[in-house]
Order: sequence, then C-alpha cells, then structure tokens
Amino acid sequence: MWAYWHAKAMGMTITAYLGPETGNKEKVSYYLEKNDLRFVFTSAVKPTAYEISSFVEKHGDGVKRWSLKVKDVKDAYKKLSQMEQFRSETQNGLKTNTVI
Repeated sequence: MWAYWHAKAMGMTITAYLGPETGNKEKVSYYLEKNDLRFVFTSAVKPTAYEISSFVEKHGDGVKRWSLKVKDVKDAYKKLSQMEQFRSETQNGLKTNTVI
C-alpha cells in the first residue's frame, strides 16, 4: 500500500519487486526511484518473517533504516559521532536520536 501511495502521490516509479511471484514466500519488497531518491518498502507475507513482523508489532508502521550517500564514509561517521545526541527511555527501551 505504501509503495503504491508513494508511486502515485510523489510521482515515484516502482522499478523492482520481490515477493511470492518472484520466489520469496516470506516478504514483499518494492524498490521505488525518483531522480536521486530511492526507497525500499518491505512487508511480511507470513508471520515467520520474524524480523519484519516483530518490528511492526513493536513499533507499528515505520522506518527501520535510513541510508545516505556520502563522498567519504569515514569522515561522515566521524562528524555524525561528534554531534549532540538526544537519549530518552521509552517503554520499548533506550532511544537515541541525533539531528543531521
């Protein structure tokens, strides 16, 4: 559902698909592109797809990972690790945020 919304509302193109029709019985994934922006949306088909199912059960729909393309990974990591971090305790554990 999210993949189709982004494709229609944001003008993104679904350029790849993984799911039961392609041999993966555990999950479906859609790869969307627009200019330099890339998204992968993944959802569990079966509850046995534990990593996906447990994340959604614990957090609801959400983003598990972000990736950014940078020129120098070591330099980017060094700068990010020096930024101020905001930590808070939630019912699901410790949460750490930083602003980029």
